[in-house]
Amino acid sequence: MKLLYEQSAPYFSVPDITGATIDLESYRGKKTLICFLRYAGCPFCNLLLSSLVERYPRYHDKGLEIIAFVQSPRESVTERSMERQNPKPVFPIIADPEREIYEKYGVEVSATKAISSLVKTPLSFMRVANKHFPQGKIDGSLLLMPAFFLVQPDLTIYKSYYTADFSTGIPDIDILDFLLFK
Repeated sequence: MKLLYEQSAPYFSVPDITGATIDLESYRGKKTLICFLRYAGCPFCNLLLSSLVERYPRYHDKGLEIIAFVQSPRESVTERSMERQNPKPVFPIIADPEREIYEKYGVEVSATKAISSLVKTPLSFMRVANKHFPQGKIDGSLLLMPAFFLVQPDLTIYKSYYTADFSTGIPDIDILDFLLFK
């Protein structure tokens, strides 16, 4: 089930890849972007993560926190491409190989969208190649679509962004609009 405007963000309290506990309740009073990516070896997800890492200082200065989930086991995230991001992410990354939190947020698994992604994304293939994000080990569903949630300080959903393909992230304009929204 997709999450809608003003629904409560599903609660979680889980360790990130460093072992620190990330408890959604500790984000009360803050504007937060929760990202659900595919798997650690996905070049498109590494491109999405790289983009968030690059924009994070500007977002954080405006009051945004970011939490990222990946469906790979912790070891995959720390040993491979996501941990080799340059610069490194300074926000929590959470491994959720059983996709328990993914299910709470209604993150989609879609063969139709996955196949469509391969046809729609030639420009993304070029961006992936330019950033040197090779295809890594596939330790998650190839059919999982990324999803992004802007969560208000009262821990309700401001905007849900269920992607139509695996190379699309949440538009920068939506994040900036959220940060300006009182």
